[in-house]
Amino acid sequence: MTTASIPESKSSSAAVPTRNIFEDPAIQEAAKNDAFVRFIVKHWVSLTVTAVAIALGMIAYNVFTTTAAKKSADATMLLSEIQEAYGALVSKQEALANLREQQSLESDATKKQELTARVDEKGKEATDSRQKLNLMVAALETQKHFDPLVGLYKGLVAGRFGDYESTRAILSANAWEQTGSPESARRSMSELSALGLAKLLSESEVHRQVAKDTLKALALRGAFVPVEAADSLSYLTTTAEEKAELVSIVDGIRGRSPGQERFISEIRARLYPQG
Repeated sequence: MTTASIPESKSSSAAVPTRNIFEDPAIQEAAKNDAFVRFIVKHWVSLTVTAVAIALGMIAYNVFTTTAAKKSADATMLLSEIQEAYGALVSKQEALANLREQQSLESDATKKQELTARVDEKGKEATDSRQKLNLMVAALETQKHFDPLVGLYKGLVAGRFGDYESTRAILSANAWEQTGSPESARRSMSELSALGLAKLLSESEVHRQVAKDTLKALALRGAFVPVEAADSLSYLTTTAEEKAELVSIVDGIRGRSPGQERFISEIRARLYPQG
């Protein structure tokens, strides 16, 4: 898992608004007995966009498996293996990126040749890991209650290899508003998956508008992540019109959830730092 910082706001940490997710009683209960969830809660600020998506998916997974999927022991084990395999893929890609940087800076012909060979080797390892991970995710597709997490991992893997079009297709197919009841674990997984994929897709200039549209919909109608979606969207607003629209959206969230005033104020301060 990478630890590059999310861009800081002029008001406070960009990740602060996400804390209301962790105040959910079900997640607090999961955190008592799950080291992974405790790690995410403690180190949220340092997670990258991709790591955020993984964190969201795994937190939702913990909530769901403790309430609705105890009978699916095999699928639960497979999901744990997928998480581990994804972490290994991330590590391989990071190592590959470091080698490529060294290769580009090396002037000695012999050393450069050695680095080229290592780059090729690590590149093959990453490709093999991708294929293995895709097979594992495909095996999880037989468990329909894990659909949101299947989509999450498919989209994450595609995005890590620059296939943002596949990530976009998966995000577009995530009918989170029609998934489960508004307060169900399945809805939470679906919304969190959509949020994570939208954050990842925002890295693609070509598909950024799709990401922004998804974040806006989550902010307007999401049951679990409206503040988080508005927070993410605040970093993507570039025009006065977009800022004004987002302020209207967060004011609507304030009306629905007055307890979120602190986080809403921080989003507004980020949009209009001078007041």
